Amino acid sequence: MQTLGDLLPQLAPFADGGLCVDDTGGPSGTNRVVLRINEAGQRLWEKLGGKLIRCVRICGHNGCITCGRDIEKILKARIDGNFAHVFDKWYEFIEGGPGMLDDDSSNYVDLIDREQAVLQYDIPEPMRIMVFSDTAEVQTAQILIRGFDETNREVRTQVDGQWVMGEYVPITRDIGYYTQNKFSHVTNVLKPVTNGYVYLSAVTADDWDDPATLTREHLAGYHPDETRPSYRRYAFKTNAYQEVTDYDYRINALVKMKFVPMTHTSDPSIIDNMPAYKMMLQAMRYYDSGDPELGLVYERHAERILLENVGNSATVQAIPEFQMSGFSMEDVEDV
Repeated sequence: MQTLGDLLPQLAPFADGGLCVDDTGGPSGTNRVVLRINEAGQRLWEKLGGKLIRCVRICGHNGCITCGRDIEKILKARIDGNFAHVFDKWYEFIEGGPGMLDDDSSNYVDLIDREQAVLQYDIPEPMRIMVFSDTAEVQTAQILIRGFDETNREVRTQVDGQWVMGEYVPITRDIGYYTQNKFSHVTNVLKPVTNGYVYLSAVTADDWDDPATLTREHLAGYHPDETRPSYRRYAFKTNAYQEVTDYDYRINALVKMKFVPMTHTSDPSIIDNMPAYKMMLQAMRYYDSGDPELGLVYERHAERILLENVGNSATVQAIPEFQMSGFSMEDVEDV
């Protein structure tokens, strides 16, 4: 699989018609060449539709599955070895559905789409949120957490005399800082590019001056390059025959992959097709210059090259063909 480092020298002359061929520096892919390559990669990814699929293993806890940042959606799944259908959010409200998942009236363990969330685990009750990194960060690094407090009012704080929606929390390795407000629900997180992984935990304490009394619940762990965290989540009815509710489920899933921009030279490209990249970059050049007809010609060539490559590498499904004799079918051979 090709990496961003492999793509840069060959694709730079095609980005913006070669006008930004020397602009290959900058942190975390902020230069024009990398931005153009990522845009071309996303356009190509959209052409593949449901062909970018992988088999993965996910842990479900207490009736909830949170997918990784590189997963678009779950297509098929098995929960603890049992087949599970994947339903949209309406399934819970139809007559033959499982009913509200908060009650105990259903034995179903099928997955129900809960769309996007910014946390990997729910806050168990209104609690303050602690933030820390596993690596030393710049002194000004901070994260903005938006959401609602214990009275279901949106959290607002003052910064330098100005009101902002949410609360800023410093990001450090040595000290875990926590919010002054209690959060019952987090709706959005704005995070800078960091040196290390950043972790959010819900915390409570009998005495905030005594760390020994601190109780912590893990909420999320963010990749250094994530700036707008968002994860696909699914709810499922916990096993009616399981006596405990705090139970971990093993999920084997067939998933559609999500496009994640490349930022480091060692990042693998989800699109492993150099000719398709070149064609798409030229299509983008003509689109941007106001020639959509010529851009569409190059885009169609890019799509054709891409799909030919996918077709050549795909495994042929080994489904046996049956022929059966029957009434008025004299020309069909017997099995």
